[in-house]
Amino acid sequence: MATVAEMYSLGWGEEGKVWKWRRRLLAWEEEKVRECCDFLTIIVLQSNHSDRWIWHLHVSNKYNVASAYNHLLSSTNNNLAADHIIEILNKEVPLKVSLFFCVGGCGMLEDTKHLFFSCDFFGKLWYGISHWLRFHMVFPKHVSDHLYQFGTLGGFSKSNRSAFNLIWLSCVWVIWIERIARVFHQKEASFHQLLDKIKLQSYWWLKGNRPSFAFSYHLWWLNPLPFLGIYL
Repeated sequence: MATVAEMYSLGWGEEGKVWKWRRRLLAWEEEKVRECCDFLTIIVLQSNHSDRWIWHLHVSNKYNVASAYNHLLSSTNNNLAADHIIEILNKEVPLKVSLFFCVGGCGMLEDTKHLFFSCDFFGKLWYGISHWLRFHMVFPKHVSDHLYQFGTLGGFSKSNRSAFNLIWLSCVWVIWIERIARVFHQKEASFHQLLDKIKLQSYWWLKGNRPSFAFSYHLWWLNPLPFLGIYL
């Protein structure tokens, strides 16, 4: 494993010699590498100084998710008065500063359950995907129940549950990547663009892990059920 200094000397830009892969990267993986390179460009190494991170929110001076999460919770309150919310949602402030509010544009305070399942914008993706799968349903509010109900839409066989869980995870992944794009890059995809991303992502995940999955994306996009052995 290379040290940070060795990586820096080899070059960690997009064309740097430090990046070596055992296989060709997928499109979304190439995008993540570019994001990583963007972060690395602001790092300056000084040979006569010993650099180290100090996290002031924990007694160990080391970062952990729990301390960051508790700090965020202590810094805001879900019962903010309406006039305070209006003050915080200042249009002249960059979007990344207003991290407490849902990036879906619904104006609600954001937490995991809201972002992935309750948001007026992102929550509709689940109904769009269930309609694509030829199912009409009301989703439960709890995450575990949501996953269980979605995962068993195609029955209880191991293969079908795995495929539907994969589609569920694809939806969660696309929502999370869209959140990152909106917060840090000020880029927004439309509802239908996100639906297509979920379909494409799930297609490539299945195709990459199931040798027998030899179908065209166009047919998958139209109706995925026959390729999972499900006929309604």
